[in-house]
Amino acid sequence: MSEYSGGRTEKTIVEWVKKKTGPSSTMLSSRDRVEEFSEGSEVVVVAFMPAGASEARDAFDTVAYEDDTSGVAYGMADPSLASVYDVVAPAVVMFKKFDEGVVHYVNGESLLDIVCSVHFVHTYT
Repeated sequence: MSEYSGGRTEKTIVEWVKKKTGPSSTMLSSRDRVEEFSEGSEVVVVAFMPAGASEARDAFDTVAYEDDTSGVAYGMADPSLASVYDVVAPAVVMFKKFDEGVVHYVNGESLLDIVCSVHFVHTYT
């Protein structure tokens, strides 16, 4: 159970409830879905990681679940799509409708950890 930490308008309340009762990130199974998702919000963060439990995936899901204030939308895409966005999985790409538009975050062969993910999101939003 989470204590309410969302906004005070009808829209922000509904968004918070949906986020806390559904999956923390949206599954993106194709390039078209990634493109559609990235156009849907001002700032979108997409992780390219394999299915199944892993430290990196758990960290990303935790960040997505706990981020109640930034307005960032989180997506999880198949790692085979990473090359389309000039990264090698595991990787995180932030799509923004301002500044440089796309920011890549790749943590090489080491796993993405929650500290890096939180820092990345809060630095670029």
